[in-house]
Amino acid sequence: MIGRWPSALCLLLSVTGLPVSAEMLTGRVVGVHDGDTLTLLVVGNQQVTVRLAGIDAPEPE
Repeated sequence: MIGRWPSALCLLLSVTGLPVSAEMLTGRVVGVHDGDTLTLLVVGNQQVTVRLAGIDAPEPE
């Protein structure tokens, strides 16, 4: 029974983890809103807001 605990723990952590979505963007940073949110100017002069997940950044006061 003890041999199942590591497997069960790994399964639980993988299922309950944060949602992850990744996409490769190339552009120029045109604005920083706070420690983990920025705006990129990408191809076609389109602005994209990017929120970085999993980092500990200070928020503005």
